[in-house]
Amino acid sequence: MPSKRPRPEAVAQPERNYEVSVIWEQGATGQAHAGGKPPIEIATYGGAERQPNTWSPEGLLACSVAGCLLNTVLLLAGRDGIEIRCYMSNATVTTDGPSADCELTGVAVEIAVTLADKAHEKALRGIMERATKACPFSTSLRCPIKVQLHIHAAA
Repeated sequence: MPSKRPRPEAVAQPERNYEVSVIWEQGATGQAHAGGKPPIEIATYGGAERQPNTWSPEGLLACSVAGCLLNTVLLLAGRDGIEIRCYMSNATVTTDGPSADCELTGVAVEIAVTLADKAHEKALRGIMERATKACPFSTSLRCPIKVQLHIHAAA
């Protein structure tokens, strides 16, 4: 069993498992199922371009990285007493080609945060740095994750 790497800001919690079943029978899509949630249509290679309501595995990864950073930032900001009024992000996963044997070359996440108090801008930048290092996707992926942060103050 591989040893666990220590993570900055790690929260002592019991191990959790996230189970997903993927079923493909024919065509350009399969379905992901998880614990009674609505199924997610997943495209096979090239299927995402042909099927507009499907997700590619790369798109799901971008969503997972963006969601993980959201959760980690909100957790750390809450601990530090920083009130975030709005958080929006856009994540892009880049590969070195379109084929099944491609590799991930990077993840870019652009984040816009509206703070209740402009005085917390420096603290939020520190939180974002800590969150990028603590997010399980950041510590697990072999490609770089680059975060660009834009901070606004509530009116």
